[in-house]
Amino acid sequence: MNIWNEAPYWQGSGMTVAVIDSGSYRTNAIGQRFIGEVNFNSAEHSANDQFGHGTFVTGLIADDGEYSNGKYMGIAPRVNILTARVSDDSGMSTESDVVSALQWLYTNKNAYNIRV
Repeated sequence: MNIWNEAPYWQGSGMTVAVIDSGSYRTNAIGQRFIGEVNFNSAEHSANDQFGHGTFVTGLIADDGEYSNGKYMGIAPRVNILTARVSDDSGMSTESDVVSALQWLYTNKNAYNIRV
């Protein structure tokens, strides 16, 4: 069954994707589906994305296409997003920050319904 293009159009609905990257800027394209952010980079004080890569990846995954009139849409436009920041403002990260993020996500996967 083609669950992306045929009814009931799941498109990630009810699931959460955790993005481990440089954080993510809360955009209108994600809106209320942006359910949380966690910072694992000790050099940074927030999970806000100043590098841009994490926000880009989040859009590829979950942009709902509303602000482009459907021209640009993520592969799971109804999925919830939780971002785990491991990179600094230059895009650099440590292995230990990535491992810490993975451990936290594994521990909290049921609380946030993290599936990817």
